[in-house]
Amino acid sequence: MKGDTETLTALFAVLVFSMAIAGIALLAQSYFVNFSGIVVGSEKDLLAVDASHLVDECLKDRGLYIRKDNLDAWKGKDVCRIKACGLCGAGIGAKIRNLETGEEWDFGYDEKGESKHFVYTNIEDGDKIYMGRLYVSVE
Repeated sequence: MKGDTETLTALFAVLVFSMAIAGIALLAQSYFVNFSGIVVGSEKDLLAVDASHLVDECLKDRGLYIRKDNLDAWKGKDVCRIKACGLCGAGIGAKIRNLETGEEWDFGYDEKGESKHFVYTNIEDGDKIYMGRLYVSVE
C-alpha cells in the first residue's frame, strides 16, 4: 500500500511539472511572438509621394523657396507645361496653397483623384517667407 501512494504522488508531481513547463512555454511564446501584417500599398500612391517631392523641387527652380512671382506667371498651366518641371506623361497635377494668406495656385490638380499626396513647402514673396502646402495628384 505504501508503494501505491508513492506512485500516485510521483505521477501527480510529473503532471504538475509538465503543466508548469507548458504554461511557461505558452507565456513565453505569447510574449515574444509579434503580430506581423502585410501592408499593401498602391503603386500610384507611391508615385504620388515621389511626384510631390519632384514637383516641389522643380517649382523651387534650384532655389530654397518657391517664388511667388513664378507661381503667378505659371498660374493656370499644367505641370507638364512648366519649363522648370517638364514632368509629362505621368499625369501629375499640383496645387499650392499659401497657409498664411489663403492664396492658391492650380496646376492641373485633380480633386477627385484617388492617388494624392501633400508636402509642406515655403513660398518666397519679396522679403517674406510663407508656409505653404503642395498638393499633388496622379492619374
